[in-house]
Amino acid sequence: MLNIFVLEDDFFQQSRLENAIRRCVEETSVRYKFLEVFGKSNQLLESIEEAGNHQFFFLDIEIKGEEKKGMEIAKEIRARDPYAVIVFVTTHSEFMPVTYRYRVSALDFIDKGLEDSDFQKAVSDVLVHAFENIDHTVAENSFVYKTETAHIQVPFSDILYFETSSTIHKVILKTKTGQTEFYGKVSDLAKADERLYQAHRSCVVNPLNISVLITAVLFAFVHSYEISLSFWSALFPGFLFSWIYYKTNHLKYPIVAHILSNSIVTILNVISV
Repeated sequence: MLNIFVLEDDFFQQSRLENAIRRCVEETSVRYKFLEVFGKSNQLLESIEEAGNHQFFFLDIEIKGEEKKGMEIAKEIRARDPYAVIVFVTTHSEFMPVTYRYRVSALDFIDKGLEDSDFQKAVSDVLVHAFENIDHTVAENSFVYKTETAHIQVPFSDILYFETSSTIHKVILKTKTGQTEFYGKVSDLAKADERLYQAHRSCVVNPLNISVLITAVLFAFVHSYEISLSFWSALFPGFLFSWIYYKTNHLKYPIVAHILSNSIVTILNVISV
């Protein structure tokens, strides 16, 4: 089922869009878990608890007199959730090319100036398309976790770790772009995908993204076989060289960085003598 969010600060347009959504549900196979309408962008962002292509956002572009506010909100949504479905409902169709600059990958633009019948068809078309493709657009490199109370779909490479939340029965998903909190169990998450590793009863990690830490620790131990000052002084450059390799995927770059680092240390030692 879809989770539908509407960001619109005009009461008439709120009602018009909400009625079109409800009529679509009555006349088609589309079903939603909830439909929430917001007049303020911060309220919408605070209400997002899941991630995946079942998350559907109708966004007005102009909010409270700010012409491109909806674009900014779409960009933030996309940063949190690369699979969310975004549709702009606006009078500013001239901003359509601007969405490419914001890289929000909007599914469609719906013009508020459309006649009621055309407006209804436009709303129904995008909802039906999204609903029918909920289970058909999951990439192989995605992590999907679905229960009666939660639906999470994120690129596996973005996952850092899951940990138990301070809120009972909830889990925190930490990614490269932020975090999401949802109902679930750490033990169930560990079983949901064999690529994950349960490092502790309250924590499940993505081994691909802790490799930098492991490499840095090994680098430090090579320079010092015990936890000492020299170990800690080698740990930071270990992080740096590991991060460079992680970002470039080429071994030559961290090697060059290591040579430069050693050269600088040698020069400083010579100068200080």
